[in-house]
Amino acid sequence: MQKTTSKTHFTIDTTENLTVQDNKIPANYRLQGIDYKIMVEPKDRQYICSSSPHIMQKIIQCEEGHLSCYQCTEITTQSSANEPIKGICYACNKPSQSSESNPTTFFEDKYIERMINSIEIACPVKATFNIEKSDQDCSWSGNLKSLKSHLITRCKLFPKNEIIDQKLSDIENKIEKLALDIEKNKNEVVKYSEHNKLKEQVATLSTKLESLEQLCCSILDNVESLNKQISNHTSNITQTSIIPSNGEMVWKIDNFSQRMADAKNNISISCLSSYFYSKEFGYKLGIKIYLNGDGTGKNTHLSVFLFIESGEYDDILKWPFNKKITFILINQQRERDHIDSFFPDITSNSFQQPKSKRRNIATGCPEFIAHNKLMANGYIINNAIFLKVILN
Repeated sequence: MQKTTSKTHFTIDTTENLTVQDNKIPANYRLQGIDYKIMVEPKDRQYICSSSPHIMQKIIQCEEGHLSCYQCTEITTQSSANEPIKGICYACNKPSQSSESNPTTFFEDKYIERMINSIEIACPVKATFNIEKSDQDCSWSGNLKSLKSHLITRCKLFPKNEIIDQKLSDIENKIEKLALDIEKNKNEVVKYSEHNKLKEQVATLSTKLESLEQLCCSILDNVESLNKQISNHTSNITQTSIIPSNGEMVWKIDNFSQRMADAKNNISISCLSSYFYSKEFGYKLGIKIYLNGDGTGKNTHLSVFLFIESGEYDDILKWPFNKKITFILINQQRERDHIDSFFPDITSNSFQQPKSKRRNIATGCPEFIAHNKLMANGYIINNAIFLKVILN
């Protein structure tokens, strides 16, 4: 008569011959289900699992004292490692009479597990996998605790896929251990994470600081450029006060070569004189000069224009302005001065009373003196020219 268990891949008959079903290696084979016949000492057969005929691993004991493997026992309840193990003991009850509603209490037996690990065994591979013919054999013997190392590193008969499974199992165990270590050092991990976040914030602030520094440099460059422009414009006004006058005004324009270069480069194309009055309580006037010319005199002549500025006494003066205007470029070598004059066009808005305290459009001589004549006849001495204006 034959007895078959539902928990393993092994079959046992009355002659106690142990084989592997269909001569196939169990897919879930690790170190469980090791043939009990590899025990060297007959006395060690007391450590055969009561549920199926193999050497027990991870031993549990029922209330009646029957020993079996945890994986070979039908466990019905164990929600945590600290709670009792509930299941069905096949040594106490036949499978047909067992019931999940009346489970047996088990507990782990570490003492028996240590005893089993110390028993002497032979290499189980040939017997377990039913290898009858082989050019190689394994003569190894030792205690059960060292079997795993033997199978993985030394045994030539152990199937390669089983070695891979063993190594994968080792890796899984290491991963579990690593997970536990990480959990134990959770506070350190959190601190490290916070430190990284702080480093990221510092890096972000450093980037923003660099951007601000670049912006500040750009602003400073703009300020410097504006200061230069202001300086240029300021230098174009030789005096800031109003010059008392009886209808005549002489204007010295210094730094002539630089002003001419600025005009040709369109940096500062014109120069403004200080204001002057045609007489006491008279018209408020100013001169505008284009060293590189304006209008028809652009790039070939020096242009001179007169403009009327809104003054304090405009409401008591006669309008339109109708005095003769004479421009004189003084020859500093006492030779002949260059003179040009004209009468106002009294219909032009340039000679009407200024409105809303603004200056009128300048008018005058766009081709006052040609550049070639200006440069060659003693008008420029010590890098300066003198322009005289007469109103009569």
